[in-house]
Amino acid sequence: MDSFKSKAFFKIKKLVKIQSLKERFFMKSGTGVVQFVLSFITIGMLPRALGVEMYGNYGFITTFFNNIVKFLKFGVPTAYYVKISKKPEEKTIIGFYMYYLIMIILLVAFLVASVYMTGLEEVVWPNQANIFIFAGAALSIFYLLSEFLRSTADSFGLTFSYEKIVIVQSIITVGVIVSLYVADLLTLKSLYLAFILILIFVILFGWYFLHKNNIILFKNMRLTKIQLVEYFKEFYQFSSPLIINGIVVVFAMVFDIWLIQYYYGSVEQGYYTLALKISAIVILLISPISVLLLREMSQKYEKKSVKEIRKMYKKYSYLFCFIAAYFSIFISSNAEFIGMVIGGE
Repeated sequence: MDSFKSKAFFKIKKLVKIQSLKERFFMKSGTGVVQFVLSFITIGMLPRALGVEMYGNYGFITTFFNNIVKFLKFGVPTAYYVKISKKPEEKTIIGFYMYYLIMIILLVAFLVASVYMTGLEEVVWPNQANIFIFAGAALSIFYLLSEFLRSTADSFGLTFSYEKIVIVQSIITVGVIVSLYVADLLTLKSLYLAFILILIFVILFGWYFLHKNNIILFKNMRLTKIQLVEYFKEFYQFSSPLIINGIVVVFAMVFDIWLIQYYYGSVEQGYYTLALKISAIVILLISPISVLLLREMSQKYEKKSVKEIRKMYKKYSYLFCFIAAYFSIFISSNAEFIGMVIGGE
């Protein structure tokens, strides 16, 4: 069995050119820097063009559905990434995870339908137009699918090539937002439409990229009942400790924004959203790189190389803490100036 797996893995290495950690680290860092710079360009345009109230509506709906999807994940994406990184020859893992993604999509659709059928839309989403609720739900699903393609590429060591798609996506997104802003066409409708169309383009291109590298997504969905049960047990064993934590964290975040929206309205929600966006910029620099480390640690764990895992953790954790702390302190120290530049008077 072991010899069969090693042969299968060797075959995959021939079919898929796995890039070195240096190449992938450089590209992930480059993506983080590009997104960091581009975020500063656009972050002030949205509240200025949309107005604080509509920007608050955008922040509320988007954050609500992103957190609902995050809750439904139950840590399964992490389990998927770790398992496929350890056993890239076992591509049926991809098929199982795709079934899980379909389940999440159906549950989100069921949630929205249930709220409307019970007439609770004004309670769950206070003062929100139906079109924006549907757009927010769709956007969260497209984000979920784009994340799946990106993590799959990372797990097979194709980070360097795939990050080019992510960088192009970021540049196109900024270009569209700037163009709409200059043409005075930047509204909540045009913003959601632009984001959704760009994500559809990224998903299609990402699917083609994986297919070109011999990672046939739909082909791997042919699973037997025994395989489905076995994968369910494996994923549950990995994710079960994260379920309670996920429920508490997501409930706190959703309840937080809901309280602001219900009692204080969209204007206060807009200020809160802007503050969160500014603080989240720091994460753009370090979160892409941490994904690479997870893959490398997963492979070393499979080989029982605990010392190497410890060495890698110590080497990069201090660096990440320094970067995050430096920019957090910088933003905090210049909060008034940054707020004025981004949000205006």
